[in-house]
Amino acid sequence: MKIIVLAAAAAAAAAAAGGAAMAQPSAGPSDPAAPVPASVHRSVFEGLPAGVEQEQLDWREANADVARFARGHADYVKWEEQQLGGAPAPSAGIAPPAGATPPARQQGHRHH
Repeated sequence: MKIIVLAAAAAAAAAAAGGAAMAQPSAGPSDPAAPVPASVHRSVFEGLPAGVEQEQLDWREANADVARFARGHADYVKWEEQQLGGAPAPSAGIAPPAGATPPARQQGHRHH
């Protein structure tokens, strides 16, 4: 019984609030005279450091530098080795012991 009374009271309050809102005329979205809130734009770049690069390169010069490595990474590694005086670039792994044979290569992917 209490639930029914509470539900009826809530419905009456909602109807009264809705009736008050209906009494006030409001401009619809199709009304050209309807007030519109001001649009606020904030750049996503606002607050970020500007001018990170201190110097600018000529794009032609940059393209020519990249073109020196026609085979990509392989040429770049070779160039690095030359810069180190011909010594091979250090590897991240452990070198195999002298006289060790490389492991046999697996031939393709095998399905079960």
